[in-house]
Amino acid sequence: MEQKTIKSALPIYLCGASFLIYALIFPFYRITDYIIALCVSAAVYLAGKKLARDKVTEVPVTVKFERTGVKDADELLAGGRANLEKLSGYNARISDPEITARLNELSEIGADIFAYVAKWPESARQVRTFTEYYFPTLLKLLDTYADITENKIQGPSADANLKKIGEVLPQFVTAFKKQLDILYENRTLDTETDISVLQGVLKKEGLL
Repeated sequence: MEQKTIKSALPIYLCGASFLIYALIFPFYRITDYIIALCVSAAVYLAGKKLARDKVTEVPVTVKFERTGVKDADELLAGGRANLEKLSGYNARISDPEITARLNELSEIGADIFAYVAKWPESARQVRTFTEYYFPTLLKLLDTYADITENKIQGPSADANLKKIGEVLPQFVTAFKKQLDILYENRTLDTETDISVLQGVLKKEGLL
C-alpha cells in the first residue's frame, strides 16, 4: 500500500459561498465592488485552508517490472504483478492491524522476489512453485478472511477460520523469505563457481 493525500474541498466551497453571499448583500455597481468581493473570497479561502484537514488514505500500489524479453520470465512477472496488486487490495479490505502488518511484509518480500527475476530472468524456473502454489493459496485464504470480516459473519466456524488464517500468515512470511534467500544463495554459488574457474585459468596460465 502507499499513502495518498486527498485535498479538502472545503476552502473552495467557502470561497464560492462567501462570494455569493457578498453579491446578495452588496450591489455590484463599480469595479471596486468586484475587487472587494474577490478579496473577501480570497481571505475566506485562506482561512478555510487553515481549518480544513487533508485526508490521507492508503491505496494499492501499482507494481511495475521491466520486460526482460524472455518469454517465461515475462509471463511470470505479469502474474506476479497481478498477485501483488491483489495482495494490496486485500490489505485495504482487512482492518486488523496485525494482519495488515503481515501483508505489508509479504508485499515487500514478494516484490523483492519478482524484482530479482526481472534482473535475472534465468531464475524464473526457480520460483514456479512460489508463483503457482504459494501465492494463489495465500490469496485464497485472504479472500476467505476478508469475506468473513466484511460480512460480519459470526459463529464458531467463522472464528476458527479467522484464527487459523491469522496463525498461518507468519508461515507464509517465512516461506517468502526462504524463497528470496534461495535465489540469492544460488547467485552466491554461481559467483563462487565463476571465481573458482577464473582462478583455475589464472593458475594454468601462470598468472596466479
